[in-house]
Amino acid sequence: METSNSTTYDFLEVKEALLNNEKPFPAGLNYFFSDISQEDLQKTVKVWPMVNVQRRRALLEDMESLAEADTLLFFDHFAQSCLDDQDATVRTKAIRLLWQSQDEKLVPQLLKHLHEDPEASVRAAATTGLGMFVFLGELGEIRQATYEDLLQKLIQVNLGSDDVIVRRRALEALGYATHNDVQNFIQEAFDSGIEEWHQSALVAMGRSYDQRWVNSVLRMLDHPDRMVQYEAIRAAGELEAQDARDELFDLIEGGLDDINITTN
Repeated sequence: METSNSTTYDFLEVKEALLNNEKPFPAGLNYFFSDISQEDLQKTVKVWPMVNVQRRRALLEDMESLAEADTLLFFDHFAQSCLDDQDATVRTKAIRLLWQSQDEKLVPQLLKHLHEDPEASVRAAATTGLGMFVFLGELGEIRQATYEDLLQKLIQVNLGSDDVIVRRRALEALGYATHNDVQNFIQEAFDSGIEEWHQSALVAMGRSYDQRWVNSVLRMLDHPDRMVQYEAIRAAGELEAQDARDELFDLIEGGLDDINITTN
């Protein structure tokens, strides 16, 4: 198979490496899975269940890192083949690998995992992945019927009785939407007094690009909970909150790490 790094791999070489638990999987062979041919994909799918579960997890994690570093790599087809893996962690990592995909055909698959997967971590990952399609729906880049159905299902999850992490991810995904009820959902989460919901409310505020939330975000910049503070900083950047500049500079000078959000 010809890959993006111009190296040709033989499937039998890859198969042997996948099944050899005595040696680490060669890092260079990860490129075999990028733009994988249908023929090679079918062969790999047959071998994949025999691969050690720790290796399956590690390979998908490595692919995610590679895709983040090199946008020319394309692991979507392989990731989709792993969505029904027996291991919940593998399913979660496969969904994560698809988070940047804009293929509308993924929506029913992700919704299926959201409604049917027995593991909350997988349902939460699927919900996060659906956020991309809420964003695309706002831009008119997916069918209106798909978008409206997706919004209603995410609203049901947000208001439902699923695990907190799944409902939080639904609120965050809805942050992109201009639906009338979403602003109320965000405000309720923000007013809840629960730090986890504060985090998700701030994520949704930033994604909304709605200036009504600027003052709420500014109030959270000095929050004692590190994660709440981080999401406030990120939301301030996404909202381009000019009034946050001085406080952000003070935070940086005070030694706050990992600030990668800037205001214009």
